[in-house]
This record gives sequence, structure tokens and C-alpha cells, in this order.
Amino acid sequence: VGLDDQTLDLMRRSGCLGALVGFESVCPASLIETGKGHNRIATYLDAVRGFKEHRVSVLGCFIFGFDGDTREVFDETVDFVCKSRMELARYAVLTPFPGTALYRELDAQGRIIEKNPDLYDFQHVVLRPKNMTPRELQQGLVHAWKATYRLRNVVRRVLHASGNRLLVAAANAGFLRYHKALLRLYAEHGTPTSEAWNSPR
Repeated sequence: VGLDDQTLDLMRRSGCLGALVGFESVCPASLIETGKGHNRIATYLDAVRGFKEHRVSVLGCFIFGFDGDTREVFDETVDFVCKSRMELARYAVLTPFPGTALYRELDAQGRIIEKNPDLYDFQHVVLRPKNMTPRELQQGLVHAWKATYRLRNVVRRVLHASGNRLLVAAANAGFLRYHKALLRLYAEHGTPTSEAWNSPR
């Protein structure tokens, strides 16, 4: 859609102010894993630019923890978010809900490390990723939130907003509060404490 001027023009004329875009990952291998091989990373910047040129703000959503992800994925994702100047970004960790094929597959591999349903909230690591420890995945998620919502990065996004700057500023402030609430949640309730939390295998 971000590359389709006709559709973008119709969106804007309809009164659309923003779009939630599931980029999912900046890692090609991870996109194949998600079944979104049609997402072409090489076009991501042009797609965001297309939305912005039609004054449609972008909320980009990303997931960490796929088997294709390495510890570099966090900085690579934040770099893309900042370079594209999308108005908002939201991060989550891969969460295999009980009853799904992904859960059954990971459980059979012994990679489910937490079965408390309260922690299946996209912000707590409940699986053992392939190329990092669960703790590294959790810390990477926190790092991405912090880096993206540093004051200077928020100011840049607001100044380069494609639509209503006041609305974009308010949305960024809301996401900043959300991130800080997450940190309080981690501090108060902790994270999974099994030995598997620190173990890559």
C-alpha cells in the first residue's frame, strides 16, 4: 500500500490519518518464518515515505524472537525506525499462545520456558529463542523501547510528522508512558526465573 499512490490518495481523501503497518521484522529470514515473504525490506523506506507524502502517519509494528533473529536485530530495527522517521513504533516479543501450531512445535522442542498465562502478553519472553538467551531477548526488547522513545528521537519524529504534530506528540507521549509502565511491571513482578532463562539451549 505504501508504494501505491492511488490507494494512498484514496486513503487520505477518505479522512484516514494513520495506518498500522505490520513490518514484523527487518531480518529477511524472519519474514519468511512469519509467512510474510512478500514484505520486501528493500522497499520499507520508500513505503514509509509514500504514506508520509500523503499525510498518513505510520505506526510500525515489529516482533523480536524469531529463529532468524540475532542480537543485532534490535539496533537494526531501531536504526530503521529512526531513519524512516515513521511517527510511532511498537515492539513485541514472539508469543506462542497455547493451542497454536507454533506452541505445539516449540513445546515439543522443549523451548517453552514459561507457562504462566499472565505472562503471555507480548512483552514477556516465554520461549527460548534460537540465537540468543531468553534474557538477551528480554533485554533487547527493553533496549529497543528505550532507544526509540528517547526524547531526542521523539522530538525528531514530531518535527518530521506527516500530519497533525500535536496528535503525533500526544501519541508518542502515550507510548513513552506505556514503556515506563512496562519497566515498572518488570521491576515489581520480575521475569521468568527458571535456569532456562539464561541458557541458550
